Amino acid sequence: MALTYLHRLEAGAEPMPLGASLRGDLASEASEKIMLVGQSPEDASLQRVATALAEEALIDLGRDATIIPRLAEYVQRALIEHYSREIDRADLAKEQAYDPLFANVDRMSPPPTSRLTLARAVELYKAEPDRVGVSPKTRAAYEFRFAMLLELLGPQKAVDEISRADVREVRDLLMKLPPNATKRFPDIGLRQVAEIADKNGLEPMSPKSVGLYVEALSALFRWLTKEELAQRNPAVGLKAPPLPAETDRRPFTVDELNRLFAAPAFSSARGKGWMYWLPGIALFTGARFAELLGLKAADVIEIDGV
Repeated sequence: MALTYLHRLEAGAEPMPLGASLRGDLASEASEKIMLVGQSPEDASLQRVATALAEEALIDLGRDATIIPRLAEYVQRALIEHYSREIDRADLAKEQAYDPLFANVDRMSPPPTSRLTLARAVELYKAEPDRVGVSPKTRAAYEFRFAMLLELLGPQKAVDEISRADVREVRDLLMKLPPNATKRFPDIGLRQVAEIADKNGLEPMSPKSVGLYVEALSALFRWLTKEELAQRNPAVGLKAPPLPAETDRRPFTVDELNRLFAAPAFSSARGKGWMYWLPGIALFTGARFAELLGLKAADVIEIDGV
């Protein structure tokens, strides 16, 4: 955004007058502006320009209070660069770039506009035919995950600029966020929520939930590389936090099983529903309840009287 802003300033610069006196006045004026602009990025005029640029780029300003101050610093640098070049033009000197950030930007050379942003990449990914027909519940789940990933990585960041370090940082931030972070802290950016949660010892979301976010990001980049929209997948092989080891559950003893099935609830099958039948079937087959709950009456057959 700062590169585009400088290009606009340079493209709109007025031609320098021929008279040395007028050019001297313009050079002095540009020097004064550099002094004024360089005092502090907290200047209200810089903040207004930063806000306008952010709104033009459709950035959600309500989720992160640090966006405008950071952008105002870049606006300040763009203005100082522009006024410095104005002085060169007034002195009839060869124009040069003073700030390396703007080395490739001038009135004739706008910044490149072909970058695929993360926000646009997510839109394309969600619009794929394979994902259009998913259930509302599944769609809501990945909409929520991508919304958080977009905020943490930055919606306007180019996909090819997202590094391994970026995705590792996002994973580490997710490991600090509490469950339902956006509901519990609706008016605070996620990075700030992570700081608050870490400082106050709030219980973080489960490792399994963090793993779902990491997999969503990796799946996005797998698709982008397959479609030749990104050069690489910075999330490939990134490990989610390990799941806690499951506590071994002690099996029932024979005496405990005898007492369980001697209960009055199992004395007769007449008029009994699934709560009567499933424990018995599980006992004799060893099948899990999740498997048994999917059975239909047609799946049960009699073989040799059994």
